[in-house]
Amino acid sequence: MANVFFFEGDCEDKSLLGNKGANLVTMTRLGLPVPPGFVLSIEAYKEYQRKGKLPLEEIEQALSWLTKKTGKKLGKDLLVSVRSSAPASMPGMMDTLLNLEDSAKIIAALKRVFDSWDNLRAVEYRRLNQIPSDLGTSAIVQAMVFGNKNKKSGTGTGSGIIRNHDYDFIILIETIAEGGTSNRGSQATGYSLSLIVKTFYIF
Repeated sequence: MANVFFFEGDCEDKSLLGNKGANLVTMTRLGLPVPPGFVLSIEAYKEYQRKGKLPLEEIEQALSWLTKKTGKKLGKDLLVSVRSSAPASMPGMMDTLLNLEDSAKIIAALKRVFDSWDNLRAVEYRRLNQIPSDLGTSAIVQAMVFGNKNKKSGTGTGSGIIRNHDYDFIILIETIAEGGTSNRGSQATGYSLSLIVKTFYIF
């Protein structure tokens, strides 16, 4: 497929998948238990901007793959999230949609994420941070995991400060383990684990 890239693939091009999308591919290749999903590329975004159309056939094929991969069904026990993934960091500037349960809602969410590249806060953030407006964004579709599924599910955070000659920065790691307890924020053998790494710079 020309516009869809799976986490299990070998494309790690941030100009095509954005930062988050490329990093999800990298973590999957490293063997981390990343919930499965796919990235609708920045090229698909640019085509959407030109013609107002998404590659619906590719998206439906990718969703079919996701149901087979998870062993779950949309509208029954499979929920997905749709998030933005630009080549430049734009935290919280574009839309994120959660708990989507059917293909129609997912299609609408993909359009909303692509449209949010041009919302007021994103435009102003790019202006303030001198980020080119023509970079565009990809969109990530990922199976959701939950920290409140049962007594063995949970969430956790950890952080640490790293120093160098120029500035300090804080690493914050958030984990969500579904069905089991995570070990040191990186392992949950036999279970699903969502791992989010955020970096905050202190100048």
